[in-house]
Amino acid sequence: MKFKMHITVLILAFVLPGLSAASDKWTTQDKVLEISWQVLHFIDWGQTRHIAKHPDEYYECETVYYAIGSHPDTGQVDFIMGLGAVAHPIITHLLPRKARFLWTDIMWYPRTTWQSITIITTGRYVVGNAAIGIKMDF
Repeated sequence: MKFKMHITVLILAFVLPGLSAASDKWTTQDKVLEISWQVLHFIDWGQTRHIAKHPDEYYECETVYYAIGSHPDTGQVDFIMGLGAVAHPIITHLLPRKARFLWTDIMWYPRTTWQSITIITTGRYVVGNAAIGIKMDF
């Protein structure tokens, strides 16, 4: 499992510097979206810790599973979720607000797209966990 964590750190180390040309100023929308994701991520973090503390009742089967397995301990959960909490705003900052789509004149919004996808995904995890009785456990 440590190997998976090291792979995650290496991927971030190689991907993030390549995006550093962007760094557009943050808008109010960017800040609201980032805070929204951080709140959802905090709830997901607590729920994932609950899963770790109750391995006889629950197992991890989504994103965290690929990094630390189906029955992580709370130390692994804290490491990977803490890494996510730090990496998300860095990635957000490095993504451009606006860019051309491939070689066309079509404009798209990488930063907003990234934030929206991660909010929807994390929100889905939080709601799904809550629906099966998983609580926050810090």
